[in-house]
Amino acid sequence: MTSLGAAATGAGVPASVVARIEAQRDAARANLAATVARRERAYAELITSKDPVDQAIARMHRDFLLQVEEVERSEAAMLLAADTDGDTVVGRVGVFDDERDLLIVPWHAPEGQRYLTARDRLLITERGDQPLAVHRLTAEPEALAERIRHGMRTAARREQMSDPLSTLTTEQSAALEAIAASDGDVLLTGPPGSGKSAIVLVELARRVLSHPDPHTLRVLFVTGTPRLAQRVEVLGRLLGVASITPTPQDRLPQVLGLGARPAPVAGQHPGADGADVPRAIEAAFDAARQQLHAASPVPHPLGRIPADEIAAVRTWRAREPSTPYRSVAQGLRDALIAEYERIVPRAVARSSAEAAATELRPHLTPTALVGRALPRRHLPAVLRDAARGYARSLLNTPPRQSPARWDLVVVDEYQRLPGVLLALLRREAGELLLSGDPHQAFTDEDVQGTSPTTAVTLTTSLRLPATIGTWIDDTWRGHGLSTPSIVSAAEGGTVRTLDGASGGGTDRIRSRAADGPTVDGVAAEPPPPEAQVIAPASLVDRGDGWLSPLDALGLEWSEVVLVDPERILAEHGPPGLFVAATRAIDTLTVDPARGTAGPPARSRP
Repeated sequence: MTSLGAAATGAGVPASVVARIEAQRDAARANLAATVARRERAYAELITSKDPVDQAIARMHRDFLLQVEEVERSEAAMLLAADTDGDTVVGRVGVFDDERDLLIVPWHAPEGQRYLTARDRLLITERGDQPLAVHRLTAEPEALAERIRHGMRTAARREQMSDPLSTLTTEQSAALEAIAASDGDVLLTGPPGSGKSAIVLVELARRVLSHPDPHTLRVLFVTGTPRLAQRVEVLGRLLGVASITPTPQDRLPQVLGLGARPAPVAGQHPGADGADVPRAIEAAFDAARQQLHAASPVPHPLGRIPADEIAAVRTWRAREPSTPYRSVAQGLRDALIAEYERIVPRAVARSSAEAAATELRPHLTPTALVGRALPRRHLPAVLRDAARGYARSLLNTPPRQSPARWDLVVVDEYQRLPGVLLALLRREAGELLLSGDPHQAFTDEDVQGTSPTTAVTLTTSLRLPATIGTWIDDTWRGHGLSTPSIVSAAEGGTVRTLDGASGGGTDRIRSRAADGPTVDGVAAEPPPPEAQVIAPASLVDRGDGWLSPLDALGLEWSEVVLVDPERILAEHGPPGLFVAATRAIDTLTVDPARGTAGPPARSRP
């Protein structure tokens, strides 16, 4: 059994408290082993029973055993304690109250989060054979930044699910409280390393376990990176529910029934995927819908008669608020024909009725509505399909009904998705939780079609070193751009600029560290294994393992070699350069005009 040792001492925790923690941890470990053995025996006996009650108890035992196995397998931090009934509770945090009484609860349980968002608490985490770590919850960001960056360096070399709440700052705690108190859609924004993903995971867990029947809750989690998709899968197993569906962004069109083509990134097709696509479709739809309420005369067997004087029109105006557009269009046409046939012979009645119905409520197909909205507008195939899908949902859905396909849709890195895909998601979600960074948006569109009722903003990055943040601001200012001005809690970091022509001679480095001005340095060394080259899309194929800014979204490395920032700015705009520069945890090496040779190639860790 490992000792707390320096981990607790460094946090300023008294030795007597350390001793209590270790003793309770040892007792909890023994209690867990006994409980697991007892439930394994009980499960083996109950699984063969035909009694429904026995089978239900067997399922509970199985879920418990699977959760214990998942916590151990994923090396998630874990502490254990006895609940009021004397049985074991598997948790990932231990929280002390003001009296130093240990309250050990699962971090994802609602009652656990009530303590976790409180002030002046201690968090105890244990991972594998590593020592227990004791630190304060809701700490100031400066106290946590270096530990977070150390964890990211480790994660860059080893896939591992970190504790979402092991880095809870005061700002993040306030964000969690605001999200938990919200009613409706939520938009969470913040710079790289501000803890958005951790907050989303915590909120997702809270919503799942606060639900009366978590197994019936339908959750679609649209993930921006493979690493987050893996964490969502692990979280689902830890929660013991199978209703969370992690879906990579590039597979979203398939989930929405738009075909097998991958989802484009917003800005990948300039001018084709802006916020005006869903807006234009909505405007054309509203215009067609409002025609039913026009006061102008319409064709009638006896001449042009004001619509208000036609009984069939008055009937369908009353039905409209609860009836889909296409049903109104078809029903209005049939009702007009029936009414007109009472006045004149069939042929005249039908032609007059169909002309009136077309003026009042034309029978639109999704393709026809998109054609009205975007005349002669070329859209890439997947966006055209998405536009048709959005038009179909408008035409087929009652105005006052939300036909939720999912109870909750979570979108990570929402700024990567074109507006029409976000709008289509909103049409099929009971509630929407968006997380992302507007500075990394490759288009100027807002979150069209979502209308979030709660907007929560994080301002502090716990990952981006202050020096790299300063370089970004200086670069933006030098191009006459409005600076991102990110608040960085991470001190240090290095920005190096390579001198010299490409492909020959000795590159020289100008090094600007946090504690000094720019000075001449020594010959450049190849980046360490944790480095990644990020280059303009037009140069990516010139280096093995190079990435474009679009490919690097959501990832990070200890060092980033930035090739030709001016060209990145020209090809990808300010968001592309921002994404590329903010991938660095420690060092940003800038290669101003490397040309075709390029720096040493490094692939993803």
